[in-house]
Amino acid sequence: MLTEIQLQEKIMRVPYGANKDYFIYSLFLVFCNRITTSAVSAGVLLESKKALDPVAPLHKYCIVSVSNILTTTCQYEVLKYISFPIQTLAKYAKMIPVMIWGTIMMQKKYKGGEINFQSDPWPSIINSAKDLIRKILTQEPKKRITSAEVLGISTISLCNQKLQ
Repeated sequence: MLTEIQLQEKIMRVPYGANKDYFIYSLFLVFCNRITTSAVSAGVLLESKKALDPVAPLHKYCIVSVSNILTTTCQYEVLKYISFPIQTLAKYAKMIPVMIWGTIMMQKKYKGGEINFQSDPWPSIINSAKDLIRKILTQEPKKRITSAEVLGISTISLCNQKLQ
C-alpha cells in the first residue's frame, strides 16, 4: 500500500522527459488501477469457486462505479497540488461535519468506546503499538499524546521492540 501511495504521488508530482512535463492523464491511471483490481478480484473469485452472478441489478453497480471513478480521478488530480498525507487528513476530516449534521438534524448521539485489546486482531499486535493507540485515544486532552510526539515515534522502533 505504501509503495502504491509513493508511486501515485511520484507520477503526479514529478516532471518527466526533456521538457519537464507533468503527467496529465489521471483517467488513464484510474483505468489501469481498475483493470488491475478487476483482474485480481476475478482471480480470487475464480479460485474460491464462488458464483459471479450479480446480486443487485447492474444499473445500481453502474451508479456506484461512476461515483468511484470520479472520486479516484479527483484524488489523482489533487495530488498535483498537495501531498498524499494532507489529502488523507482532508478525507478523514469530512466525517466531522457529517457527525455534526447528524447530531443537529437527526439527534444522533456519538459516544466513544473502549477498545477490547483481548479480541482479534489485537493479541497479534505488539504491545508498544497498542500502547501508542491507547495514548492517541485518551479522551482527556492534557493527557493525550501530541501529534509531534506521535510523529517522533518511528515504525522501525516499534518493529525493533517486537524483535527483542
